[in-house]
Amino acid sequence: MNILLYEQCTAALALNPNLSSGLLHEGQLMVRALARDGAELTQHVMQSLQHERAVSDDFPLAVRVVREQDKLSVVWQEALHWADAVLAVAPETNGALLSMAQEVLAAHKIWLGCAPTVIALTASKYATSQTLNAAGVPAVRTFNPAQEACPAENNRCWVVKPDDGCGCEGQVVFDSVTQAWNYALSATPSLMVQPWLEGDALSLSLLCREDRMDVLSVNQQQVKMDAQHQPALTGLVVNAAPVSKELQDWAQQVVQALPGLRGLVGVDYIQTKDGPVVLEINPRATTSYAGLRAAMVQNTLRCWLQNEPWQWVPGTRVLIHLKRG
Repeated sequence: MNILLYEQCTAALALNPNLSSGLLHEGQLMVRALARDGAELTQHVMQSLQHERAVSDDFPLAVRVVREQDKLSVVWQEALHWADAVLAVAPETNGALLSMAQEVLAAHKIWLGCAPTVIALTASKYATSQTLNAAGVPAVRTFNPAQEACPAENNRCWVVKPDDGCGCEGQVVFDSVTQAWNYALSATPSLMVQPWLEGDALSLSLLCREDRMDVLSVNQQQVKMDAQHQPALTGLVVNAAPVSKELQDWAQQVVQALPGLRGLVGVDYIQTKDGPVVLEINPRATTSYAGLRAAMVQNTLRCWLQNEPWQWVPGTRVLIHLKRG
């Protein structure tokens, strides 16, 4: 099977001239880690599509290069014609990941990822919160000021964020719900409001297959607040804690509440004193994948695409430094 590896930041660089160095750095970390594992596949052939300014000489896969004078859409169609399947990493923002999944499936190719229905649902923080809470899985309460009345609650801090933003993108923290509510209503489109949860900021890296779900690693997120009260993810510790039976069972509940999660999935959550609470679901590979091989030794893509067993082992903690700006 021919597999096309597509990472949005590195492939569509020409379409995003204002792309921050931080986002490009994260994209390069992810695509290199996926390519390294893909180069070891024995039953499949993998190629990557990248813009010439993102390509490095020591990249472990064959690369279809998008040159400055090329139209990305033309090179993409040529690559899609070659491929039997596509493994993509793209943001949920503005429907980017959803559109790609739909296009791949419309071309009668195999989409190595989550179903479009769950991509659309998890792209919305509001819909994700509503769905998980209704299924009995604790998720951070999410309010839509354009449709709801301001809650009379006295939480210590409140977070305002885009409904479909990635990670800490566009987030601002306020000391009161009134301040947060007014700020959210002043934006176009309006933003979502959530209470700030006290606890450890963590994430799970999952591998979801038809017959099983494996927690690959527990990751600690290093978040810092800047002078404008905007949180930023500055680093990750991959394999920061053991995968307990309780955590595995909780992750299974999350997956069961969101039918269609397949392949590589990330779950951001807060470990509160009362237990884990979901912040958001990433229906794709996340930056933590860049440290997974070093932490766990195993080749995740080979386990998934060649249907080999995954066995969690203690492994080592791996720190990933993230660039900002």
